[in-house]
Amino acid sequence: MNRLWAGYVDNRYGSIIRKLRVRLALSRGALWLEVLVRQFWQLWTLLLFSYAFLAFNGLQLFSQNLGRGLVIVVLFVGVGLLGFGLRGVKVPSRDAVIDRLDGKDAPLASLRDQSATGTGDALTRALWEKHQTQMAARAIELRPSPPDLQLAPFDRYGLRLMALVCATVAVFFAPSGGLTSVKNTISLPVFGDNPTASIEAWATPPSYTGRPQVYLGEVADGVVLELPVGTNIVMQVYGGSDDVALIENISDTNEVFSGDKTTVRNAAITVTQSGEVEVLDNDTILDAWRVVATPDNGPNVIVTDEIGQTTSGALRFPFKATDDYGIVAGSAQITLDLEHVDRRFGLTPEPTLREPLTASLPLPFRGATDDISEVLIEDFSKDLWVGMPIIITLSVRDAAGQIGEVQTFGTLPGKRFYIPLAAAFAEQRRDMLWSPDNDMRVLYVLKAMTNMPSDLGLSSGSYLKIRSAIRRYERMLADGVSTDERDEITDTFWDIAVFLEDGDLGDALERLRRAQEKLLQAIEQQADQDEIAKLMEELRDATDEYLEMLSAEAEQNRDSAETAQQLDGNDQLRQMMDELQRLAENGETEAARQLLEEMRQMLENAQIAEQNGGSSEQLDQMQDALGQQQGLSDQTFQQLQEMLENGGEGSPETEGALAERQEALREFLQNLQAQQSESAGEATGEAGDNMENSRDFLGAGELGQALNEQADAIENLRESIRRLSEEQQQTGQGRDGLQEGDTQDQSASEDPLGRPLGRIGTSESGETYVPDQNASERARELLDEIRRRSGDVDRPDAEIEYLKRLLDRF
Repeated sequence: MNRLWAGYVDNRYGSIIRKLRVRLALSRGALWLEVLVRQFWQLWTLLLFSYAFLAFNGLQLFSQNLGRGLVIVVLFVGVGLLGFGLRGVKVPSRDAVIDRLDGKDAPLASLRDQSATGTGDALTRALWEKHQTQMAARAIELRPSPPDLQLAPFDRYGLRLMALVCATVAVFFAPSGGLTSVKNTISLPVFGDNPTASIEAWATPPSYTGRPQVYLGEVADGVVLELPVGTNIVMQVYGGSDDVALIENISDTNEVFSGDKTTVRNAAITVTQSGEVEVLDNDTILDAWRVVATPDNGPNVIVTDEIGQTTSGALRFPFKATDDYGIVAGSAQITLDLEHVDRRFGLTPEPTLREPLTASLPLPFRGATDDISEVLIEDFSKDLWVGMPIIITLSVRDAAGQIGEVQTFGTLPGKRFYIPLAAAFAEQRRDMLWSPDNDMRVLYVLKAMTNMPSDLGLSSGSYLKIRSAIRRYERMLADGVSTDERDEITDTFWDIAVFLEDGDLGDALERLRRAQEKLLQAIEQQADQDEIAKLMEELRDATDEYLEMLSAEAEQNRDSAETAQQLDGNDQLRQMMDELQRLAENGETEAARQLLEEMRQMLENAQIAEQNGGSSEQLDQMQDALGQQQGLSDQTFQQLQEMLENGGEGSPETEGALAERQEALREFLQNLQAQQSESAGEATGEAGDNMENSRDFLGAGELGQALNEQADAIENLRESIRRLSEEQQQTGQGRDGLQEGDTQDQSASEDPLGRPLGRIGTSESGETYVPDQNASERARELLDEIRRRSGDVDRPDAEIEYLKRLLDRF
């Protein structure tokens, strides 16, 4: 410390300065940083721009001499900016450092002050000492202020910011080796016949490997490169003589450098095997590398479990696939193992040739695919190969196009049918698809199965639907079955089989019986435990629903002895269900079968009928047939109207469909007639004759005559229903039969209150008769309209002549 400084610094001031020496050093650093940034911002802006330009190989845009000149110019500019900055650098003095730390309040400067007056007064001295003490305390609390690096007043265009952005982009995205172009550019001589050569090289592995690009110029001598097969090596030679050669044994090509010494010479090779690469210039080795080619092994796939199925019947097939760099695609191909097919019955003929079944293997949506374990789930329930031996071929492919395969054998799973009629329809559908040689056999089998509707336990609507499908199939066979027609009819038979299996389970009792039947079939067929557990759960749900229905009836009929008896059996039924559950879980198949038979017998003996008796099955079926015939008559009348509007041209396809429905209804009525008495059967037989005539007229396109026959059929059906009703009333089994407590002398035509009863199936109800506009009346209206139009002289002659021909036909 110089003499002037020692003159005004006392001991306390010096002590405080020593305590603040670290903060003074920080203040000095802030001053130096401000000086360097403000004096040299042009220089580091130039350096950042230059780095970004060189990193992206900007010198390759210019010729060698022009690039060399550009580098020299940038160097001169940089030296000039460096000198300009050094001229403006001022070293921060100690006083400047103390003043910066002292700030605006300047407690350090106050410590250097001296009292101008009152030095002899004790009070003045005490006050001055108090002031000095406060300033010393505030000086100890001083903190260095941050440097002021704002350059906006000096850089109005923001060049420093643009340079910083360019350099940041170059750091993250510029290719490696770009800066070496400066060395190559400067090292090339301007003149000379044998300039020194330089080389740059990059190795780029295949993109699917995920490995980075390697700049070979940074590889040390003697280091062995491990590169995947398929890696592309690109080399560039600058300068040198005319004799630049490439010697390598790692590829299958004889690549040479293109260009001459006045340009950049290029060569590219693809690694296929291990070996060495050398680049020579007049027998001088420019660079050399030893390469070990890492092979890309083909993918591998294995089956991890046997072929299974889901609860819905879909194929479930677990597998595992591995590959060096990942699986990109996979598929499963299913073919029939014809040698192991049991060629009996419908499978005896040679099968129709068809394409294998295919399905795409599931792959992970995200993450690595080099080791995957997945489960293929695909529903082939509608395919004809269900239940047959098959061969499944799994194949996976990697990014290099290599294929890995594995084969396994098994049985194609599908929807299981436990109801015998449903299983029979599914089997006949399979035979239809197996070979056209089975067509007539399938038709005969279907007719035989549905010959006696009373044995099938189906509603009339369901039976008519089945018979209509069979009739349509028979018509197709007569005209020749096309591919589209075969697909259509097989889809129809599949829907019928599914309906027969699952049924309309709205009725609790019917659902319970169906669930018991399916479980019994599964036990007899020795199904696996998972399938039995599923059917057992379905049976339990159906039983609970049935018991709830009985409880609801008990609430409405508290005094009914019959309902009380049913409720007494609820506990027994529930106990039997619990016992059946235990037997099924323990695998006691025989005992479970016997208990299930007892439950079935119990339900068959139960009285679930309505309290006041219900209508007989025959009467319900006849009323259903009447409704079907009325609906068919309405559609025939509508078709006749459309034919008149189209100038007399009908639709043979629609008329044929109406004829098929009429024939199906006639066959259904014929089966009912065999179960009726002579009186009711006579009217039913006449209705059947009318339906047969209507079928023939519909097939010939004579809709008017068909309407007349349909009207007569409706009248005969009503007469048959009336006779059935009277017979049941006489025997006490009719829908309006005698109630308990009625007297025997009460008229069968009156209800217990003495009012006249209506006739079931007729339009009569009590004493009031409201005529229904049946098909005959509509036909007469149509004839009147035809007569009116034929008498209109303003109509064209051709139309009048056509209308007269219609009148002659009617």
